Amino acid sequence: MTFLAPARALGAIKPTASPGLLVSSASIAATFTATPFVIAEAVTKYGVSAGTAALLSTAQVGGFMVANLIGNRKFTASASLARSSMAAFAVLNLASLFAPTLALLIALRVIAGGAMGLLTWIAWADSATDGVRRGEIAAIGPLAAAVFAPIHAVVGSLGGLPALYGLLALVAAFGLSLSTTVATHEISKTRNPIQTAGVRWVLAAMMIITAAGSSVFVFTRVIAETNLGMSSLATSIALSVNALAGIPGARFAGRRRLPGLWLAITGASAFLLVIVEEPWQFFAVLIVWGISFWVAVPEVFSLLADRSVFPSDRVGDAQAVMSFGRVLGPTVGGALIAGGSFTTLGIVAALAMLAAGVTVEAVATTHRWRQP
Repeated sequence: MTFLAPARALGAIKPTASPGLLVSSASIAATFTATPFVIAEAVTKYGVSAGTAALLSTAQVGGFMVANLIGNRKFTASASLARSSMAAFAVLNLASLFAPTLALLIALRVIAGGAMGLLTWIAWADSATDGVRRGEIAAIGPLAAAVFAPIHAVVGSLGGLPALYGLLALVAAFGLSLSTTVATHEISKTRNPIQTAGVRWVLAAMMIITAAGSSVFVFTRVIAETNLGMSSLATSIALSVNALAGIPGARFAGRRRLPGLWLAITGASAFLLVIVEEPWQFFAVLIVWGISFWVAVPEVFSLLADRSVFPSDRVGDAQAVMSFGRVLGPTVGGALIAGGSFTTLGIVAALAMLAAGVTVEAVATTHRWRQP
């Protein structure tokens, strides 16, 4: 079946990370990739505005953020917690299929986001000190996004919102059939406060990067249709190409130089995306965005791990602030579009991402100078 494609790809590259964790990460990426299509179908099903339907994204990412923030404070990452979270995620996706009202669906997506957050924290905590596993966890996200973007476009057009959530329930359920292990020996048993110089600056920069990036990215479908007249399927293919472009950088197990520069390139991409005039330019910008983002982010996680006694503590913090950015970004982006234009949005996002890139590069450069 098509939804098993990520699993076949994982078998081909013989991953060292737990298959259960990899597929759970794939299912989460598939769920986030479905957001633009879910919002569009929710408008049709419930007869609400796009802004109201976007509350589904806010609710889901909000639950994701809270779970990442409290994960390393309240829980110990373990295989049993991962399996329980995956089971809950599958059930909540199935329940979302039958939600009679938007209010109930929003409530379900808050809880689903919590399950997704715990699963993400566990996967990154398991790989926090292992470059190979970290590369595999990073790479599975864009791989799954590339596979599922066109599938969501087709499934949504054929079966609407219930079909989308039915597909996501199947993918989550498949993860339960795979073995799941977690390297508990690498994970602290107590809360480890942020004490190392530069960590707070990096966390703040990652919040800004995700907020500014999502403020543009969440409107890619609208931008493609309004500015370029692109169809839903064409947009989904562009998003798949964006994800595929990031896989080599995400999969690389070594260290990356100049992470701040790569983040600055994502800012330039955000601006260019709102002003391009041809579909091929739209594709090209998304390719550059995908490459630069997935080269930079694993290196930022490595930087945080290097500066933490227990790297899993900072993983939860990083995922939480990035999630907060994804909650904040679409809201700010919508306001900028309403009060100005796509160009205004692109300029503000690019400047914010450039500032975040400079911050990360300053910390990374100081870190290299202090290396023996």
